[in-house]
Amino acid sequence: MFLKEINQNTILKLQNAGIAKSEAALETDILLNFVFGVTKKDLILTPDKELSENKLETFNALIDRRIKEKIPVQYLTNKAYFMGEEFYVDENVLIPRPETEILVEEVLKLPPCHCEADCEQRLKGGGDEPSTVTPFMGSNQAELRRGDVAISKKIIDIGTGSGCIACMLAKNLPDATIFACDISEKALKVAEFNAEKLGIKNNITFIHSDLFENVDNKFDIIVSNPPYISIQDKQNLQPEVVLHEPHQALFTEDAKGLDFYEKLVFQAKNYLAKNGVLAVEIGIYQAADVIKIFENSGFKEIQIIKDFNNIERIVTGKLRMSS
Repeated sequence: MFLKEINQNTILKLQNAGIAKSEAALETDILLNFVFGVTKKDLILTPDKELSENKLETFNALIDRRIKEKIPVQYLTNKAYFMGEEFYVDENVLIPRPETEILVEEVLKLPPCHCEADCEQRLKGGGDEPSTVTPFMGSNQAELRRGDVAISKKIIDIGTGSGCIACMLAKNLPDATIFACDISEKALKVAEFNAEKLGIKNNITFIHSDLFENVDNKFDIIVSNPPYISIQDKQNLQPEVVLHEPHQALFTEDAKGLDFYEKLVFQAKNYLAKNGVLAVEIGIYQAADVIKIFENSGFKEIQIIKDFNNIERIVTGKLRMSS
């Protein structure tokens, strides 16, 4: 069969299975590239290219699984893209979403250091002469210097999953000290694999931990994309999500999906350095409740960042502590 014919037939087949036309076209492109190595450019320049019959069987089998088992195309190919990088994904981890890229971007925008007094204390070299801390404005904003002494910003990603957040922070802030933890050992293996694939495994410390259970550091930034969907809202989700993405990373038992935030924010106070920042992704209509949780735990300078659809998606707050 010819490339153009296979492309058209597959899009129609996916549409007939209830997948929107634009999504069907995108998934067809992904699977054609995955099985045959062809691209959209090939479809334009060589639409009459004949494709291998042997590979066509593999391709059709994947399409059948996509339709009958509702398996997301990312799990069929074990590939997902996040901030321009390819990540390995399987059913042990959530598929990275574009909204989570906003969370990483907001963390990358944060000033060189939030814990001025704490960093001052860490940088002191002793003696009677007072020390001063100034930002080191180099190629990144993760490091402070005093003379020839350097102190790195410490960041932890709680519930790292595929490792997409931790990996992109490590890639963009090479001088930062990055930690990534998850309650799932299988998820951690995926995250470590992705870090190795991106050449940054040595830049991240991976910890098997339920929240901060096995964590014993203080951090300048705590970041998390936690489970925030109430189990009661399960019936409103696409079958692809409910059937295949890990429930532990999606759902909470409370009616509003706030249970994880309450635990995270309360515990974060003990693991943030002075003036440290907590940044989290939130679900639709959760902003007011999450702000209240932040405020009740002593966070100040709370900010809301909206996503591409003008939905309140990210909450950040600074932990102000008295000297």
